[in-house]
Amino acid sequence: MAEMADDVGEAAGRARRWFLDPEIVTAAFLAAATLLTAWTAYQSTRWSGEMAEAYSLASANRSESVRASNEASQLVAIDVASFIAWTEAIAAGEPDEADFLRERPRDEFKPAFEAWLSSPAEPGHRAPPGTPFNGFGYTLTAQQESERLATSADEQFEIARSANQYGDNYVLTAVMFASVLFLTGISSRLDLARIQTFLLGLAGVLLAAGIVLVAVQPKSIGI
Repeated sequence: MAEMADDVGEAAGRARRWFLDPEIVTAAFLAAATLLTAWTAYQSTRWSGEMAEAYSLASANRSESVRASNEASQLVAIDVASFIAWTEAIAAGEPDEADFLRERPRDEFKPAFEAWLSSPAEPGHRAPPGTPFNGFGYTLTAQQESERLATSADEQFEIARSANQYGDNYVLTAVMFASVLFLTGISSRLDLARIQTFLLGLAGVLLAAGIVLVAVQPKSIGI
């Protein structure tokens, strides 16, 4: 039993010496930092690409939203002009012209116009109060499309901002791992044990902190 205990103690001592061997620690730090630097550089590039794509989509959707909004404004102007022409025909006592205009509104305007005409008129008035453009279901497909595209543009912009932040975070970790490479490389050229231990300890702290940051960051994988 005593011999077995001695063998175990000797093996544990060799393991501790192996684990604390500066050359082995240096090699492990260099290998880990090199691989992690490459990984973080790859992730930074990937997130930069996603940021650029999202910004591009946001810009395109914003432009299309403005185009659709302009189209909606033009259609509103047409409907308003048609409605004003109808009211002027009614006021001028020209029923034939009024009937002609009533039968030919735009398809999107007609339901609201008919709903407005079906509403009760105020006493002493020939037409209902207000206009068909408020409270009678007047909607424009172009305006709805403009709002949808504007919302999509805002979402893509937020995606781009997040991707930019993720890319910056990976750049930070790449700097940390590069610092590990530098400190580890410097320590291997020094003969002073205390300074060598200090530099390796500092490199170990940076390496551990960088690994934690990489672990909590979202990953972008592509082929």
